[in-house]
Amino acid sequence: MDSSGVVVIHFDHGGDRHISTLVIKGRYEEITYSHLVDRICKKMNIDVAATTLQLSYFPLVVDNKRPFYILDDEDVLGYLMEVDKKNRRSVLHVELSEIILENQSNEHFSMNEEILSDARANYGMVGVGNCSSKTIRWVRP
Repeated sequence: MDSSGVVVIHFDHGGDRHISTLVIKGRYEEITYSHLVDRICKKMNIDVAATTLQLSYFPLVVDNKRPFYILDDEDVLGYLMEVDKKNRRSVLHVELSEIILENQSNEHFSMNEEILSDARANYGMVGVGNCSSKTIRWVRP
């Protein structure tokens, strides 16, 4: 944040390697997790109700190869406050997950179940691939 009270966040989203920018007016402490998710969804023109986001970044720690996942308001504040000597921060990585309800995807999964049943029969893989979940999440490639 500079003296004008504006926070700039750069984020990538998926395989297209395109980096987008959010400009949010206010102080770091005023930016919540839900506000950040809403702004990202608005920028990407996606439905907040049908999509979940997973936010992560690589902290500015020497030789850090593990991402840090942002799960709540405190994590957002930590991300926003972590800048280097030139006042730069890591690019935020956004993974999109669409929520597919069972009744919306019966046709897709019945076809996959048929293929899986054939594979189990051919290779003796009894009990593999059984799913009883009502909600299924998948990540867009």
